[in-house]
Amino acid sequence: MYKNLLLVYTQRSSILQPIYQTMSGGPSNALRFRSTVEVDGATYTSPNTFLHKKAAEQDVAKIALEHISKRIRDEGCPLI
Repeated sequence: MYKNLLLVYTQRSSILQPIYQTMSGGPSNALRFRSTVEVDGATYTSPNTFLHKKAAEQDVAKIALEHISKRIRDEGCPLI
């Protein structure tokens, strides 16, 4: 859901689509994933780790959307 919302935001804002990078760590039978997303020149990293790559990407997309929404409110940027 959040990845889709972030993609829609970038399309409506005419900026490059989000670029996700997901790292894994831990023992091979218990990998944990953490994601980073770059959008509109800013990079966001999830402080959390997840059992699934998809969950890590959704979490970082949510974080990015929260920061973008806050920036729009604080700076008075118009919503697209």
